[in-house]
Amino acid sequence: MKAFRTKSIAMLAIGILVAASGFAHAQTQSAYELRHQIVETERQAIITSSLPLTDNEASSFWPLYAKYREEIKETDDRRLELLQHFSEHMQNLDSKEADYLVSNANELDVDRQKIKRKYFDRFSRIISGAKLFRFYQIETKLEAIHRVNWTQQVPLAAPDEEFDAPIFEINE
Repeated sequence: MKAFRTKSIAMLAIGILVAASGFAHAQTQSAYELRHQIVETERQAIITSSLPLTDNEASSFWPLYAKYREEIKETDDRRLELLQHFSEHMQNLDSKEADYLVSNANELDVDRQKIKRKYFDRFSRIISGAKLFRFYQIETKLEAIHRVNWTQQVPLAAPDEEFDAPIFEINE
């Protein structure tokens, strides 16, 4: 029964996470911040229900987790700026703009990996290897949901020449 309740809470939280982190072209900073707070609250609820920690582990884990998420948020903020840049230039995307977008997207991915590496080393001093791996799995799944949600709402760039292919969409 507890496993069902935990899974139900996790699924509800994932649903809220997906709904809360939608991208809008004219999204205001305050709306973005509100969505970020909702997503982070739900993310923490999912981890809390899925990662059993002792009181001692929790007292060290959660402050470190907060610092980790602050650094990750900086990359999310940069990704939002990049998506807004794309939305402003998508109608006439030239090679220079495309190179800029790809280069910056790759840089964001590298920066995000550096943050994860740095913090997962620190987490390994607080929780056991099995718990660390479980946490990594949870983070990876939440990250995938977050990334799909951001990218599915961004249209593909138009090719240089006329192209009559349908827009690629992810159907759930």
